[in-house]
Amino acid sequence: MDLRRHNASSNSSERKRLRDRKAQQTLREKKEKRIRFLEDKIALCERHHGSSDTQQVNQHLQSDLEILQSENEKLRICLESLRNILHSLDDDLRSKPKERCTQHSGTGTMGTFITGSSALVSADTEDPTVQPNQSEITIQNSVHNATIPRPLPRATPVWSLIPMNETTIPLFCSWLSRPDLINTCTPHPPPLALLYGTRRNWLADEIHRSIRLRAIRDSECLAIGWLAYNYSKWRVSPSPASFARLTSFQQPTLAQLQHGHPVGIDLLPWPQLRSNLAENWHKYDYMELTSYLGCCMKVWWPWGQEILERDERDELQIRQEFFDVFTKEIGWGLTSEFIGRYPELLHGMDIESVRFQITVGQPC
Repeated sequence: MDLRRHNASSNSSERKRLRDRKAQQTLREKKEKRIRFLEDKIALCERHHGSSDTQQVNQHLQSDLEILQSENEKLRICLESLRNILHSLDDDLRSKPKERCTQHSGTGTMGTFITGSSALVSADTEDPTVQPNQSEITIQNSVHNATIPRPLPRATPVWSLIPMNETTIPLFCSWLSRPDLINTCTPHPPPLALLYGTRRNWLADEIHRSIRLRAIRDSECLAIGWLAYNYSKWRVSPSPASFARLTSFQQPTLAQLQHGHPVGIDLLPWPQLRSNLAENWHKYDYMELTSYLGCCMKVWWPWGQEILERDERDELQIRQEFFDVFTKEIGWGLTSEFIGRYPELLHGMDIESVRFQITVGQPC
């Protein structure tokens, strides 16, 4: 009897120990599972929120957002200014219904000019009564050269004044048809890409390909490419920053803003020649004219002189002396072939100071 009671007691104790061990094992498994869950959660948080790379990405995104907000504000201001101008023009035309503005017979569109800069006015007008701060709007018929000046309610920023280009003429600067790709390129032109092409900068490569279709010196290739690059960046995305990167002689003249003309004219370094061509280009064989310009437009830089130099990082950049030459209007010349073929287009210019002679030796 005592043996049976003892065996029963032993079995009960063994079962209790088994239950305790099972309960402890279950508790340990729950703890381990909970710890693994928390570790995974911490790793996930660190991966998405706590790593230095993610923080840098977030900072870049925040910077891009601020830039976009700033650009949107500039666009909003430009849009509001344009809306006011159009309303003013519409009201003025309604108040004088008998006046009619003729349209270009080739394109069916009217060209408008808005200026808020005395420099633009004085560049192409001989009217001594025009005051430096006077703003005007001119509706121009590019065939008959008829203008109707009208007052503007407010000044328009100079950097937003875009030349009136003729869309019916073949686009020689074909890269301008892709503003989306131009906007992705760096603000400053890479010299080697302009000279030799590149896969990293679409705009520089397109300009390089276009210029190299003509047999010209490296000095003209680099100088023309540099000016065309900066002009193209401003042309597709006008802003104070892109306008500031233009040289003083690249800023549009009054005639460029009044008269419809091919965009290639806007790349020439002489404001007076651009004005003359903007008004009279349709009188010439444009293909022949541009061929002459491509061969006869030269930088006043001696034959054989270096145009590149190494900077402090041992990278090739434009030589400062060369840069100082081609970024000034007096640094460009035209050969006698062009002057003899189109003397009337140089009206208002000092022909002999423009006439180019090849030199050998030190830079001019």
